[in-house]
Amino acid sequence: MREATRFPLIQMHGSHFEMGRQYGTQCRDMIRELAGTFDSIFVRDEKLYEGSHAAMEAAIPIVEAAAPWLIEEAHGIAEGCGLSFEETFRLSCSAEAGQWRGCMQRRSEVSIKDVKDDECTSFA
Repeated sequence: MREATRFPLIQMHGSHFEMGRQYGTQCRDMIRELAGTFDSIFVRDEKLYEGSHAAMEAAIPIVEAAAPWLIEEAHGIAEGCGLSFEETFRLSCSAEAGQWRGCMQRRSEVSIKDVKDDECTSFA
């Protein structure tokens, strides 16, 4: 196996769950560190943490219907790194969390008469 010099080199094989588990095991410390700082990076306003968690959890059945292999992989990562499925799923939704945060900030800037212009991402 080649030794990684800048980025970790991860080798995986098997089902989506198994590859997620291997990834979670090999990157356990990095994943757990990110999980501990995720909200402060992607949401920033502590008053919005609960809402962002609810938004990500509401996306689970949508992703499960559209891409069940991604749900399997997130379950595998959770098992491999020792976090809950919900936490690993949230980490996988970092782009969506950023969009959600932007939506919430924009919403607070929009007056009631301008609600027709209040838009958000439609991607789960």
